[in-house]
Amino acid sequence: MTGLLGGDLEGLVLPRDLEKLRQAASQATTARELALLYGALAEQHPVALVELAIGPKALGTPAAIRAALDALDALEANATHAGLYRRLIELGETTRTEVLATAAARNPAAGWLVALSELAEQTPGVTHLAACAGHSAFPAVCQAHASARHHDALVLASDTGRPEPAAALLSAGEPGRAVEAAARALAADPSAPVVPYLAATAGPRVERLLLRLVPRLKSSEAATNLRRDLFAFPTALDLLDSVLPGMR
Repeated sequence: MTGLLGGDLEGLVLPRDLEKLRQAASQATTARELALLYGALAEQHPVALVELAIGPKALGTPAAIRAALDALDALEANATHAGLYRRLIELGETTRTEVLATAAARNPAAGWLVALSELAEQTPGVTHLAACAGHSAFPAVCQAHASARHHDALVLASDTGRPEPAAALLSAGEPGRAVEAAARALAADPSAPVVPYLAATAGPRVERLLLRLVPRLKSSEAATNLRRDLFAFPTALDLLDSVLPGMR
């Protein structure tokens, strides 16, 4: 393997020889050839790499997009992150979820991932919320997806055991989905503090939601833990005490 596809950029003058790069990339027959070319450009000509990977004449083949994903350190350093990943998603339909997952893993707190999710997923927000679940920005990300009406993704994100998706759904005017999310959070983590989070959003009206939540509890452990947070809500506490013996 020799020449540009072998990563040999000697004698190349950029941007004059950009067309040579495009021709070489289009003639690549293996992913390794593209990876060598993109890797060499990342080290020696990162601006040319940006043009080749996401420019107006960029290749949209899966191999080219994956080669770009392998050179993200250089690409992120020389292009706006939102524009970079949006362009990669637009270039290849079959690699959209792969690009989105990579973007979310590298930039979990990024707000632009909310809109990007709509380009890449049937259920927008699933990938971003999963990637961000352990990040300090998770509450804000939940609210951003709630504002974008990515309600299904927020319900699924409750399977992490985090209470923030339920609170975000409630703030978005979705009390039924909020109850569903709270129940799923408790099923995943019986100690999830769903009551404080729901109460912070709903205020005194939260007891109506708690009365709908209690019948959805899946385990006595979740019910016992929830009971500790119901001292200020006597009606919900009475309901819980009436069903708790049957769960043990």
